[in-house]
Amino acid sequence: VFSLAAVPSHAAGAAAEEEAAVKLGRLEDPRRMSDAGYCAREEVEMLWKQKSRMDVLFDGGHREAYWMARDEIYPEAGHRGSDRQPLGNRSGDKIEEIVTAVGKLKVLNRCKAKGQLVFVDVCGAPGAWSKYFFKLGAEAECVVRGFGFSLREGTNALSCTWFPEDLAKRENFVELWGADGSGNVCLPSNVAHAAAEVRREADLVMADGGFLVNKGSNGEHMENYQEIVSGSILLAE
Repeated sequence: VFSLAAVPSHAAGAAAEEEAAVKLGRLEDPRRMSDAGYCAREEVEMLWKQKSRMDVLFDGGHREAYWMARDEIYPEAGHRGSDRQPLGNRSGDKIEEIVTAVGKLKVLNRCKAKGQLVFVDVCGAPGAWSKYFFKLGAEAECVVRGFGFSLREGTNALSCTWFPEDLAKRENFVELWGADGSGNVCLPSNVAHAAAEVRREADLVMADGGFLVNKGSNGEHMENYQEIVSGSILLAE
């Protein structure tokens, strides 16, 4: 865990002083992620070194050992769809914690006062966040209508397809696929198409999507560059 206090300016700006001109380097350059100005470069490098210890395990085809160890140490993680995850996955736990942190009672009172809740779930398949807000609406005894805007053919059929029973079959949940039918949120025409469908009726627009980060051209792990690789989808969301 890093402190959000800014590091001394002489440390944060050292690289800028050494070279004033801005140059575009390769994506997988550690300096892109280790020169943020909020913590010392050494701390980021130490974190990366610790995380990279898992590479050998995954490269050797033993990823199941990681899942088993994680479930034992962190039982709340559970398995997708288990009793420990009534919302379908860990993402559901995350949105529940977020709403609690910002004031769940305020959200409930707003739903009750308005009598309805309209939300848009962007890049949200399979839909743990959507399931949570349907649950919240039922708790507030208000009418809920949801829109889901996500990639039709994603990298993983399990994680990129809306829950068939809990969401897709609902009459009050509408799947949005955009102008070209792909559900690609990075295309302006698809965003405009989805906005026209929803109109200005949404009380809440939320996004929690990303995509699989593969290895680089030289076989190097790219997980530490996920924020950069996913830049286009973060901007679209």
